[in-house]
Amino acid sequence: MTWKAPEVERPEGPLTGPERPMLQAFLDWQRATLLYKCAGLTGEQLAERIVPPSGLSLLGLVRHMTEVERAWFRQRFAGEPVDDPFGSDKTADFERIDPARAAADYARLTEEFKLVDAAVAHASLDDTFTHRGELMLLRWIYLHMIEEYARHNGHADLLRERTDGATGELSGRVERVLQGRLSGRPPAGVRCRRRGGAADQVRRRPPKRGRSSPRCAPRRKPSPRNP
Repeated sequence: MTWKAPEVERPEGPLTGPERPMLQAFLDWQRATLLYKCAGLTGEQLAERIVPPSGLSLLGLVRHMTEVERAWFRQRFAGEPVDDPFGSDKTADFERIDPARAAADYARLTEEFKLVDAAVAHASLDDTFTHRGELMLLRWIYLHMIEEYARHNGHADLLRERTDGATGELSGRVERVLQGRLSGRPPAGVRCRRRGGAADQVRRRPPKRGRSSPRCAPRRKPSPRNP
């Protein structure tokens, strides 16, 4: 039976609260988005370099992010004595792709997620490490990894569309808010006052006398994450 990348459920994390869970949630969202772009494709499809002259492929991105996750979190921050996942050849992640190894490469990335999270689970965002003579924070790694995934997920979006025409979608939370704005109806959980315009949300109940009117805003802000 031909292996295909499995379907992925992308997690929606907290929109308020402490910094660490929010950074982890954004990173987990970006990780899941890369896997989401691979879902349902065979090893041959994942390995195809479909946007020449670029040599990028979805499988190459999967392998690259395995290497990047390990390098920053486990090797550089935690100091674990682990080898590079594809040996000493620094071009192996993108160049030495093999459709027959797609399932193994995919599994290696998802396993790396677990190993990485375990390696930093008890560390503080303010913990430091030195890389190439520069003092850095664990917080910086989280921010850098979110940026790295976001950039490559843009590549993945184009690669996937060229492969079978599939395109990304907004998170369910963002989509519900936008649908409410387009229809002129406030989404569930929103109380606000009319400020003019058909798309503005309407007040559900008047403010009490002597108090200022509530601001026109949802109780929970829509997620800024966009695949």
